[in-house]
Amino acid sequence: MPLASVSICESDLAGGDFDRFALGADSTRTLYRLLTEEPLVSEAALISTCFRTELYAEVAEFHLGIEKLVDILAEVVQAGRAEVSSMGRVFYGRGVAEHIYRVASGIESRILGETEILGQVKSAMESARAQNISGKTINRLFQNAIEVGKAARSETNISVGATSLPSAAIRLLESHLPMQPETQSLILVGVGQIGSGIADLAVSRFKSVTLVSRSEVSAQALAARLNPAVAVGGNSELMDLLRSADAAIFATASDTEVLDSASVLALSEFRSQSPIVVLDLGVPRNVNAVAQSAEGISLIQLESVNRFLAEESSVRFGAVAEVEKLIEARLEEFALIGASREIGPVLEALYKSAENVRLEELAKFGPKLAGLEDRQKAAVEALTHQIIARLLHEPAVQIRRQAASGNLPRLLEDVKLIFDL
Repeated sequence: MPLASVSICESDLAGGDFDRFALGADSTRTLYRLLTEEPLVSEAALISTCFRTELYAEVAEFHLGIEKLVDILAEVVQAGRAEVSSMGRVFYGRGVAEHIYRVASGIESRILGETEILGQVKSAMESARAQNISGKTINRLFQNAIEVGKAARSETNISVGATSLPSAAIRLLESHLPMQPETQSLILVGVGQIGSGIADLAVSRFKSVTLVSRSEVSAQALAARLNPAVAVGGNSELMDLLRSADAAIFATASDTEVLDSASVLALSEFRSQSPIVVLDLGVPRNVNAVAQSAEGISLIQLESVNRFLAEESSVRFGAVAEVEKLIEARLEEFALIGASREIGPVLEALYKSAENVRLEELAKFGPKLAGLEDRQKAAVEALTHQIIARLLHEPAVQIRRQAASGNLPRLLEDVKLIFDL
C-alpha cells in the first residue's frame, strides 16, 4: 500500500493565516477518529506545530487516498476542500520519506537547523501510537526520520549556533550583560511555549531565575519541573522584582502592554544608576516603546533577535548540501525497506505454488513409491525439495536485485502473471 502525505506550512500560505490550519489536542483526536473510520487509510500520523500541519498515511490507492486525506483535513479545520487542496503540498511514496527526512533534519524549518522539530516528530509518532492509528509502516517511517534528524545534527554543521528563538534570545541577552550570566539574576515574564523554552536554558546559566505569569499555577508547574530553587512571582510583584533584577525577558502573548509608558518611566527613574537589560519578545510588544530611550533601561527588541538568528543561519547554509546527501543515502535504505514489503508476498506465493506442484506430483507417483523403504522415501522428498530450491533460487535473487529499481512494480506483476500467482 502506498504512502501519501498532505502538508500545509506557514511558509506556503503567502501571507495567509496559518492559525486556521493549526490543530489542537481535540482537533487531532477528531482527525484520528475520522481517519480510523476511513477504509482507504490503513495507518496515519500527524505532525502539528506552530508552523506546519502535516498528515502522513498509508493508503489503499494514491489518488483516492489523497482526496480522502484532503477531505478529512478540510472537515477538521472547517475550511473548504478546494482551499485545503490549493494550499497543501502532496507527496507520494519515496517523496513522503524525503519530505519527512528534510523536516526532521531542520532544513525545511523557518529557522534553519532548528532542534525543536526533532522532538515534535517524535511526539507525533508517540501520539499516533497512543491512538492506535499507526502501524509498522508509519512507525518505521517516523523512526527513520528521527534517526536521519539525529545524524544530520551530529555529522554536519546544520545545527551550529542558535537554532531557536529561545537560544538566540538567551545568547543575545548575555551579550548585553555587564557581567557573566552566572552572577546575574533574571526575571522571565511569560511561561508559554517561548517562555518555557527560555526557562529551560536560563536555569543552568543564570545565578537566579524568577518566573512571572498571569497564571501562577502554570508558573509553579514550570518551576517544579525545572528546579525547586526557581522562584515564582505574581504580576502584582513585577515592578518590585524589576527594581532589583539584572535582566528581564518579556515573552507573553498579551494583547496589551505588560509595561506601559508610566511603568517604564517609573522603572527608568529607579534604575538610572544601575541599568537593567530588558528583552521584549512580545507580539504585540510587551514593553512600551518609550523604553528605547529611557535612562536605566537597555532594551533589546524582537527585531534584533531575528537579525541575530538570520546571521547565525547564514553559517549553516553550507551544511544543507551535506544534509541532502545524507538524506539521499537514507532514501535508498527506505526504497529497500519498501521493496522488501512488496517482494516478500510475491516470493512467498511463488514458493508456495512450487510446493503445491511438488506435492501434487509426488501424490501422482505415490503408488510407484509405495515399495520404497522409509529411508528411500526421505531421499526422494529431499531431492524434490532441492530441485524446487535450485529452480527458484536465481529468479528470487534477480527479483531482490531489482529492489531499489523503478522497474520493480512491473517485474512483480510479470512474475505473478507468468506463474499464475
